[in-house]
Formats: sequence, structure tokens, C-alpha cells
Amino acid sequence: MYNREMKIFRLSETLTTSPQLIIKDLSVLKKNDVDIVVCNRPDHESPEQTRFIDIATAAELLAMTP
Repeated sequence: MYNREMKIFRLSETLTTSPQLIIKDLSVLKKNDVDIVVCNRPDHESPEQTRFIDIATAAELLAMTP
């Protein structure tokens, strides 16, 4: 899961979706003009999943809204 290319699916001019995020994906999203990240998966759904608090903290460091 961690050695894969980030896939972004543009649903409209202002809405995109993607598979499960990892922290390094946030910089890819930022480069693609994504400013707000919505996480719909609960923590601990799968063992390799990044915790939401870690994604939120990384997003804030990139001036994104988690």
C-alpha cells in the first residue's frame, strides 16, 4: 500500500476523491489545488491505515483544512 502512486479522481471543478490517504499523499493533493481534506474512514479499520489525527496534523502543516 505504501509504495503506490496517488490516484485522484476529479468529480467536478471543486470536488475530487481518492483511495485511502497516507501522509505523503497530502503534498500531491496540495499540488493539485486541494485545500480541504475530508476523511470518511474510522481509525483502526485496517492495520496499515494512517490515523486521522496524523493526516489532520500533516494537512495543517501544508495549510490545508482537515
